[in-house]
Amino acid sequence: MSKVVLSLVVTLLALTALSSLASAQTKCETTLSGGAGNFAYNYCVSHDSTIVHMETPLTFQHLSTTAPSEGYGFCDLDTNTAYYDYADGGASSNWGNSVVLAQQPNLLVISRPTSDGLWDLTETFTTSTADSSIAIKMELTNEDQSKKSKRVNLVRFANVNVNGSASNLFQVTPFSVVAGATGVGSPGIQLRDAGKAANTPIGLTKPSGPDPCNPTANSKAPFFTSDGAEELLYVRTIPKNESRTATVLYRPF
Repeated sequence: MSKVVLSLVVTLLALTALSSLASAQTKCETTLSGGAGNFAYNYCVSHDSTIVHMETPLTFQHLSTTAPSEGYGFCDLDTNTAYYDYADGGASSNWGNSVVLAQQPNLLVISRPTSDGLWDLTETFTTSTADSSIAIKMELTNEDQSKKSKRVNLVRFANVNVNGSASNLFQVTPFSVVAGATGVGSPGIQLRDAGKAANTPIGLTKPSGPDPCNPTANSKAPFFTSDGAEELLYVRTIPKNESRTATVLYRPF
């Protein structure tokens, strides 16, 4: 085989692998739907715990339909190591295989270890017919035996396209980030903590997924219009062999 032919084969294989990875990242695997009328919703979660379809009420789609970018990330602040997966927004290569632990009509639990064996992230998705929301409990377990405890940044992120529009109106409050349509007649999407846990809402002026080790880059407040994104940041100290949780909520308004 000539060097030219071999180079073409290698390139084709690489492109095929990247295409397969993108398909896996954005594939709608588990649908969580319900409600009726203005309270109807249809969310879909990938095998790796990213939301790839966010429709509420029905016909109002709030993520890109061609390259959805929503997900999670965390930074081990002791080593400055970032782990993240934002679906089509990009993913780090230091993850292991995800495992579905439970699946019911309006509940989904997925566990995903890091490939270095130091962390495990278990995410629980639940939906509510009361307000058309989807809650995501992120439970991060420190499996690193080298230190008594470690500090982390834990983030949830969404490149929202309210009602299919890339440019949105953003408002950042002490409690949440909201994105609304620039046109009339469309509901917006709010990202907030589901309870009263300490967190930092962040509005991003760019649609790209954040570096969990530098989560405030490209941030702006309190109001702006942009092809931007929503982010929620938690800073946690996690003793070894223990877990800490953060629960975020997406809901229309």
